[in-house]
Formats: sequence, C-alpha cells, structure tokens
Amino acid sequence: GFASGTLACNATCTGFDTSQCVAGSGGAKTLYVDNSGGDGLQSGCSDVFTRDNNTLTQPFCTVQRAADVVQPGDTVLVRGGVYQDVPENCRGSGYCELVYLKRSGTSANPITFENYNGERVILRGFGFEDRDLNGDGYADGPPSSVAGKAVDRETLMIIEADYIRVKGLEFTNSALNGVSIRGSYNLIENSKADDNWGGGFRLGFFTTESKIVEGNTLRYLEAHNNRHGTGIDFGRSGPGRVDTYLNYTRDNIIENSLSYNNEYLPNGTNVLPISGDSAGGGNSDAMGTFKQCQDGT
Repeated sequence: GFASGTLACNATCTGFDTSQCVAGSGGAKTLYVDNSGGDGLQSGCSDVFTRDNNTLTQPFCTVQRAADVVQPGDTVLVRGGVYQDVPENCRGSGYCELVYLKRSGTSANPITFENYNGERVILRGFGFEDRDLNGDGYADGPPSSVAGKAVDRETLMIIEADYIRVKGLEFTNSALNGVSIRGSYNLIENSKADDNWGGGFRLGFFTTESKIVEGNTLRYLEAHNNRHGTGIDFGRSGPGRVDTYLNYTRDNIIENSLSYNNEYLPNGTNVLPISGDSAGGGNSDAMGTFKQCQDGT
C-alpha cells in the first residue's frame, strides 16, 4: 500500500520494505567547515548548525563539530585556513586532541575529511618551546600550565574509528603528535605532519590491549622536523604493548611517502635533549616499526 521510491528514514522503519530506507535525512551528505568568515561565501560559521542545515554558506566552525555528526558515506570538506588549538581546550585528562574521530564509515560507505577544492588547511597546535630557558639542560617543551591551571598534551587528530579517509590536511605545532591512528581500514593521503613535539603520523600506539589495528594505508604523506619522534611509524605502546598483542598491529601499508629531518630544528641543528630523549636530536628514524616489548605478567 506504499508508493515506490526512496525513503529518508529518521526512525525505525516498520510496515514496509526497509531495504528502501537510507540513513538519516536523504542519505550521504557533503558537510562544510569554514572558520574564516571573510571569503564572501558565508556570513558566519556556527557549530549550532546541524547535519541537515549545514551548507557551503552555513558551515560549521570546527572540524570536530563535523566529526560529531557525520554518518557513513558523508564527505566533510574543510575550507582553507588555520584551525588553531588553544591550551584552554586541553585540561583534565592528561592528553587531549583537536579532532577526535569516533564515528566509523563502512567498506562501501567510508567517511571522508578533505580540503575543499585544493585549499590549504592547517590544523595547528598550541606549540612548545625548543629552547632551554630555565637552564636545566633540557628543552622546555610544551607548557605544563597556563594561568595556574595544568595543560595536557595534545594530538591534533585521533582516528579511533574504521573506514575513514583523510585527504589534503596539514598537522603542525602540536604539543604531542600530529595524527594518531587507532582504527582499521583507514586511508590517510596527500597530507603533511611537521614541527610537532612528538611524532608525525603514528599508527597502533596507545590502544587497548586487544585492539586490532589493521588494513590502514598511508600514502603520499610528508613528515619532517617532528622534534622527538619518528615521522611515520607503526607499533604498540601503552596498555597494548605486551607480547600477547604485538601482532595486533598488522597488514598496514606506507607507500610513496617522504619523511626527513625528524629530531632536527628547521635550521638544521639537533633538537635539545628532553626527559626520555636524553641523547637529543638526530637519533630518530624517518619511518619505522616498533614493538616496545614489556613483560606481560
């Protein structure tokens, strides 16, 4: 008794052929992020906008807002500009992130985050101090407090989801790492991670013990001048590094990527030592795999 055609279902479908339903309002959507407000295309961004009324002229202000509402098959196009983190966003948990991707796509309908029309998109952290201003022999590093309040270490993008595609983004000046990949079957391409305090692109680290991280592809990447870590690396650390789970980071690919001058300053000199990296600069790999074993008892 129902007319034929595609149905946009926001609730459970009953009483008719559910195979005709598409998720959300009208299936996959293109969402826009633009924090500039000065390009003549829009009067002002807002994270109050929803997935349904987001448009090129009514964009979200932050990539995180788009990450919070995406559905499988969606594409998020990020307009050119600098998306800046501030220390005030990083308090209370020990670690934090500018963008945290938790919603997964599917093999048939991945979720894509991409720069709009080739524009330059920079996700920028709140930074660190390369110099030894307090005279203790170590680089001062990221701030530990601001205005008397503790500040956590940031990673600019954490991907704790599957079937995500990230294209054409730059990650720089983080107080920890550029990108941390903790899911499976993701594609990171045509992107850059430089001048972060830790590493550039890191895959498999800081997962739960039994988490499998597999089938990811990293290609056409550039990583350089990351101060105290490898440009691109795979491995296990934190609770997931006991011997039982070492093979749970597996079948991942790096291809056609460039990593260089990590643990060097942009002027070519070695970075100063820090706690945990007492040798100072010049001793980090461009690319690598690590198992960081510990006793599993």
